[in-house]
Amino acid sequence: MLKIVGARGNYRACGFAYGTQCRESIAYRLQREISVSSVDAHRPLLLEIHERITARYPEFVQELEGIAAGSECDYWRLLLLNTPEITERSAGCTSIAVTKKDEIYLVHNEDGEGDERAEDCVLLHYLLPDVSFYAFTYAGEIAGGSYSWNSHGLYLSVNYLTPLGTDLTSGVSRNFVARKIIESSDIEVAIRYLNGGGDMSGYHYYIGQGTSIYSIENYKDAASAREVVGIDVHSNHYLHPQFTGRTQPSKHSDTRLQRAQELVGTDADPLSILGDRAHAPLSICTNPNEALHTISTIGFYPRDNAIILYEPGTLAREARFSLNEDPGTVNTAAL
Repeated sequence: MLKIVGARGNYRACGFAYGTQCRESIAYRLQREISVSSVDAHRPLLLEIHERITARYPEFVQELEGIAAGSECDYWRLLLLNTPEITERSAGCTSIAVTKKDEIYLVHNEDGEGDERAEDCVLLHYLLPDVSFYAFTYAGEIAGGSYSWNSHGLYLSVNYLTPLGTDLTSGVSRNFVARKIIESSDIEVAIRYLNGGGDMSGYHYYIGQGTSIYSIENYKDAASAREVVGIDVHSNHYLHPQFTGRTQPSKHSDTRLQRAQELVGTDADPLSILGDRAHAPLSICTNPNEALHTISTIGFYPRDNAIILYEPGTLAREARFSLNEDPGTVNTAAL
């Protein structure tokens, strides 16, 4: 079961509480991912990116400064960690969205790098003045780059996409754009943000609310959004016609996508697909020290007002949350 890290207040206060509670994990991930020499090498670019973020998303600069103060870690190392376009670390994840006459739900595998430790990942719970949310978060990173749900009843999965190209001379990291998206009041607002969010690269999002789920791909200031009808699968490369053909998918992403689509064609239960180990180590469900490592599995079931965390692989239920629970409470009822 993921550790829940709770924080209440303004952006800086929430960042400080998060940094304080995750100090050891943040230090470990920075030591593993971001050397001091790499910060020095990229300092002029980081200074420029800092100014861009300050101009567009000043609240998230305050949050990151709070994380730095709480964790007693260097702000510039954290900024480099949260600007993956500079070093372009790849990642995984597989998501399946279902909208049928009698069913609407979203299931998702969150995959980190093969050597990512589960203890360095948390379920972050922010209680901000105007919105609250839960978000799977890698220690030291701002929320937004994985699954989340908020007090507006919006729920999301987020998948890394093989970049179409990265222009570091303008825009901000996809991490900061995603951070904005998870506070959206509705799907239309999220789509508007992605069309003009100032992104350096992009993500794939499944965003659900009420009786709808949308599949959204974005690259820089452009977004392609289409409503899910039936069963839709996504891994880690662009699939929407607006963006396809401009880059080649990785073997891992393509193998997982084809396997998931094959199983969907046999009427396999979408949740069970996320436990599939065929084609290991390029499987949908991955183990520690493979190319990827499935750290968490989640299901969003809006008609049941339920969010369920599952143990990766076994798919045993670990915890249940209410999608529309009181935003001032933390529900960690084990199942």
